[in-house]
Amino acid sequence: MVRVRSLQEAYQMLKEDDPDTRVTVHLLRRLVADGTIPSIRAGRRIMLNYDTLIEYLSASYKADAQEEPESDTIRPVSVLVK
Repeated sequence: MVRVRSLQEAYQMLKEDDPDTRVTVHLLRRLVADGTIPSIRAGRRIMLNYDTLIEYLSASYKADAQEEPESDTIRPVSVLVK
């Protein structure tokens, strides 16, 4: 069953799942405006699939956790000398 929620409802559900979340309604609006999270407009109300939102947030977290800093490599740095 697809859980389609308004931005405010999705935010409230996130807060219930994780009271210390740093996700805000503003961030949700930006993700929708960028097209990162697919959405549906019903009049002035913006609706999104809550499960898609959770998948996106989980995938972003996993990608950040997998990145390791490059320690033994030298990278070129462009320097402008006058």
